[in-house]
Amino acid sequence: MIALRKIIREFILKGKTLLSPKEDVFEVNPNLLSDLKKDITKRSDTSNYSPSWKMMIEEFKKNILTNDINNFLQWDIVKLTITSANSTLVDTEFSELKNDASFENKWKLLLQENNLGNPEKYWGNIKYGVNKIHQTYHLMRYEKISPGELNKLSLVVEFGGGYGNMAQLFHRINPSQKYFIFDFPEMLALQKFYLNSIEIPTAFENNNNNYATLFSDPVLLESAVKEVDGKKLFIATWSFSESPTALRKLFSSMLSNFDCFIIAFQKEFDDVTNLEYFTEWIKQFDGVAWELKEIPHFKNSYYLFGNRK
Repeated sequence: MIALRKIIREFILKGKTLLSPKEDVFEVNPNLLSDLKKDITKRSDTSNYSPSWKMMIEEFKKNILTNDINNFLQWDIVKLTITSANSTLVDTEFSELKNDASFENKWKLLLQENNLGNPEKYWGNIKYGVNKIHQTYHLMRYEKISPGELNKLSLVVEFGGGYGNMAQLFHRINPSQKYFIFDFPEMLALQKFYLNSIEIPTAFENNNNNYATLFSDPVLLESAVKEVDGKKLFIATWSFSESPTALRKLFSSMLSNFDCFIIAFQKEFDDVTNLEYFTEWIKQFDGVAWELKEIPHFKNSYYLFGNRK
């Protein structure tokens, strides 16, 4: 039955695509592409990479250097690691978004997709991106317990920024805030390419004249976080829970200064039982109210939302 529904969705999507006016191919800036290939080949310290991610990063680098960047969101390694959502999964999420009171004046504006990288479009409305629906859904679920907070933030720190999609969503919500991403250098290179390609000013950690700043060093990130006043959000969707516990510990002192938390995690990853880990992890925070909920349509995954009282 699931397979049949998938076939029907794909058929409808193809039909809508054929009947719609042909969209222009996104013109990639050759200088940004050249920078991406230079950035991706720089040597990095892999001591904080989990065993699974060490293998995946090597495959990711190979794809960047040899494949067509115009199709990067369709690469198998990208689908496996950072765009795992699909049309079947997001049917539930889109339905909840559409039924939310803020859909027309807030969430709808975040779902519009561009053509960079050939993203998967949603079969129900090909103007919307599947991954944009999936990540907007996380924000909607958070605002169920903390309404109106997302546009009041001074700083968002994202642990594991994917290809830059979440940063784009927050830029649409509030382009005047600061956005920091912590990630592997190889992933930061892709985020820098993607965000600058869609005209969101982005640079590595030694340049602060931008919207998004990219970090691979926890010490430099913590120093930059301390320089920002106002309400701060930490967001990590299936990323913090895929990191070695030694790396997670490096964030303990920094995260004690945050006001809001949006975390999604899988029950287990590599040799860590994350459900037990996060149950203990939240005890280190004073004055933060936590809400832990299983995600019904996402097997063995949970939301952990936090707000300072």
